[in-house]
Amino acid sequence: MFTALGRWCARRPKRVVAAWLLLVAALVMAVGVLGRATTEAVSIPGSDSQAAHDVAARAFPGSASGKQPLVLHTGGTGALLTSPNATTAIQQAAKAMAQVPHVVAVTTPYDSAGKGSISSDGHTAYLSVELDVTGRDITADLTNRVVAAAAPASAAGIEVTPGGNLAAAVDKGSVGHSEAIGLAAAFAVLVLTFGGLVAAGLPLLLGVLGLGISLPVVGLLGHLMDMPSAGETIAAMIGLGVGIDYTLFCLTRFRELPATGAGVEDAAVRTTAGSGKSVAFAGSAVIAALAALALGGLPLLYALALAPGVAVLAALAVNLTLLPALLTLLGRRLAPKKPRATTDRPSGWGRIAELVAAKPWPLLLAGLTLLGALAVPATRLTFGQLDAGNNAAGTVSRTAYDQLATAFGPGTNGTLLITDSLPTAAADPSDPRITTVTQALHATSGVAALGAPQLSSDGRTVRWQLTPTTAPTDPATSALVHRLREQTLPLVTVGSTHVGGAPAAQADLNDRIARRMPLVVGFVLLVAGLLLLLAFRSPIVAAKAAVMNLVSVAAAYGVLTAVFQ
Repeated sequence: MFTALGRWCARRPKRVVAAWLLLVAALVMAVGVLGRATTEAVSIPGSDSQAAHDVAARAFPGSASGKQPLVLHTGGTGALLTSPNATTAIQQAAKAMAQVPHVVAVTTPYDSAGKGSISSDGHTAYLSVELDVTGRDITADLTNRVVAAAAPASAAGIEVTPGGNLAAAVDKGSVGHSEAIGLAAAFAVLVLTFGGLVAAGLPLLLGVLGLGISLPVVGLLGHLMDMPSAGETIAAMIGLGVGIDYTLFCLTRFRELPATGAGVEDAAVRTTAGSGKSVAFAGSAVIAALAALALGGLPLLYALALAPGVAVLAALAVNLTLLPALLTLLGRRLAPKKPRATTDRPSGWGRIAELVAAKPWPLLLAGLTLLGALAVPATRLTFGQLDAGNNAAGTVSRTAYDQLATAFGPGTNGTLLITDSLPTAAADPSDPRITTVTQALHATSGVAALGAPQLSSDGRTVRWQLTPTTAPTDPATSALVHRLREQTLPLVTVGSTHVGGAPAAQADLNDRIARRMPLVVGFVLLVAGLLLLLAFRSPIVAAKAAVMNLVSVAAAYGVLTAVFQ
């Protein structure tokens, strides 16, 4: 099969190249018309946080986007936001923003619904903007229009900074810098390896072409499913890595074949039949490993598996079809400038291999000891999720995050949502069942503030907004979530209660990933072992590879934990 595919592409090189260029152009045009869509929303089916979100959405229908903050700040020496001039400017800005397309409501700090949105020192406040589009569909242009409409506030000396999904849309950049650094480093290594610009440039060309296919596809998939911005970054990293790696593997084989008397076309075909087959198995193993993330039971993990999976699939397709065509076209220009002299004595990697083969057991034990030591810190590994507080300083989302945290406390950026479904309707929020829960929530340690209880129109659902004393990613906030679920609420409620909000969703996400991790790792090892068994027909080779994968990943987790955590 691989021989036939290689021969077909090698005999029609210009057609194959043209077809790939047309495909890339079509995908780039599609992205130009439709745009890329990403969202940081996380849904966790079957979790308590998801139940809280669903109950609140049914009982308190609101805008598609929820309330997005627009932070107002005057600095320590600026005018107070409670002054008449500032009040007038902010109210004028709110009226102008309400006229922006897709904006359905703007709540100011002076409205009854905006009570508590001015800091105690009077220098920081926030507007709540509601839109008729989801967070995924908020664009940088829409955010810029909202901020531009707040010109009356800016003219009054008030700094206006979007937060939430509004900020995320502005900060949504490309991974171009990461790609450029990777390409520059790879090019330097390849030039040293091959000693020629053409041979060094071919792996980079195919790697970039693979990204030119996979990244637009991932961007378009965001219109059909929730695709986090990290999906494109991971796809770029893995796609560029495997794209260069697979091409390098095949190119090395192609450069060796002329010494055996093979012609250019024959060498391209034999390269696809041999090295191309190995690349196909390697890529299939990577895709199978990524598919194991589906066992995590989270739509987020489906997206983070699909994005790099698309990149690997693109790299495979490029190497199995476009590469033999380019090998035929470039031909002798890829050959080594100087043939290597053959000697009976090994050198370089051969000398290292000879040393290892001479003393396998001592070096095996030394290697396992080193990797075992590196893996030890992984026993303290904890899972978490990043938020705007982890973004680079100077980004819009980080600025809004820091201003809110400084003015209102670290928990302001990650409030919790408490819902209670009552067995019988309550007449008003003063119902004893509601006040009992309110008092218990107030008395719980780790609670900085508690909003007034809100009762649904049918009197059957109550919700509270609770502000923790700690930041969203602080382990103490996760502990508060568990304390509310396991200690506070079960003692005082008669209905069905749920704890939601971003910190609760993060806690549920971390717990589920930790529980599913052994299953995911086991599946990856099993599938990789079966693929190797199919490729090499050797159970020992398959088992050895599975053990080596497990040991190397454990060491990598250990290093990550020791250095970053």
